[in-house]
Amino acid sequence: MKTVGIGILGLGTIGGELVQIILKNQPRIREFYGIDLQIRGIFVRDVTKKRAIDTTGLPLTDNAESIIEDENVQLIMECMGGSGTEHTYPLIKRAIELKKNVVMSSKKVLALHGQELLELSRKNKSVLCYDATVGGGIPIEKVVENSFYYQEIRKIYGILNGTSNFICSNMFLKHKSFKQALKEAQKLGYAENDPSDDIDSYDALYKAEILALMCMERIFDLNAVKPRTIRGISNFDFEMLEEEGYTIKPLVSLEIKGEDLYYIIGPAVVSIEDNVVSGVDANNNIIAVIGSKSGELSFSGQGAGKSPTASVMFDDLLNTLLYRNNFILYNGVKPFREIIEDNTALYLHLKVNDKPGVIADIAGLLSHMGINIDKFITRGKTNGLYDAFVFISNENNIDRDALVKGLKKQHVRILSLIPIVYEEEI
Repeated sequence: MKTVGIGILGLGTIGGELVQIILKNQPRIREFYGIDLQIRGIFVRDVTKKRAIDTTGLPLTDNAESIIEDENVQLIMECMGGSGTEHTYPLIKRAIELKKNVVMSSKKVLALHGQELLELSRKNKSVLCYDATVGGGIPIEKVVENSFYYQEIRKIYGILNGTSNFICSNMFLKHKSFKQALKEAQKLGYAENDPSDDIDSYDALYKAEILALMCMERIFDLNAVKPRTIRGISNFDFEMLEEEGYTIKPLVSLEIKGEDLYYIIGPAVVSIEDNVVSGVDANNNIIAVIGSKSGELSFSGQGAGKSPTASVMFDDLLNTLLYRNNFILYNGVKPFREIIEDNTALYLHLKVNDKPGVIADIAGLLSHMGINIDKFITRGKTNGLYDAFVFISNENNIDRDALVKGLKKQHVRILSLIPIVYEEEI
């Protein structure tokens, strides 16, 4: 019988669920695989705090370093959640330096330090697993690892943030305002008291970095990417777009063109009928990958929550013990030549003065910039202003900043400016 000592960092919702899964499955693991899983230490900030699970007999400690340094611990399960990268990162790094295998859940740590940690794991011949950092219960890392031999993944897209998707879904399907949808998301536990990372798309940015690393063996500078917020999108936008056969979804799209990365991270206008992401509602996620041989494969499921995330971590635990080695999981990465926001097609919601020549001036600006007007729709006048909804496109990327500057010079108020993703592009 082989004994494997496990150290767990964090006993919040995910850590607590993981502990229960391990304890419940200990007998089966002994019987089927001849492995005795022993929890040697569980790091918590306060050992006296009342927990959602029964902690009787569990080896709690407020000294995380003692778990990392314990020679009887061979596998570290990181469930630190929002405790901060400044604490989580050095613990993971030290564990790998001691040649321990690590299963991670902290997406921000991996997004900021992933290449360094993976290089270190390869050097020390330890395994670093991170399926739980993106997609919740969607086992995307395992799919990519086992299904894309001898082919490239040159495009990834999908919905990676359950909070923003829940808000957009409620605005579209239930006609709730942004504030109402956010409040409900917070009430249900889908959104934090400060939801900025979710609704301003930074959470999606971190997950996009991980997917590029995981699926493309590439890495990009987080500071070179502009995540876009879903703040400011109105019910009027959803109503207008629905009439035209579109809706808005919080999208992540990464596509390699030559050696460049074209991306969208934030709200995007998509077809209701023809786009696979449009039917993914509530707090669910979807990840689609396009392989050079396999074509498009998509996977959907809960993007967060204690049970989906903990179950993926437990799968990583078993796969680490039974099948994996560091050379399978990581073969090095290379950077992109340029990182370019995809603005080839845009939807604009404008407030325009009801004066002669205003529309002609807008059309002239767009023409001067080489931008095609695919559709221009105007709606009811209020206090000398009316709403204009404009669909524009260009064979080349539109200079978004120059467009905004030009419209402001004409005293046009921009209420929404959102990329359009046409089906043929996906």
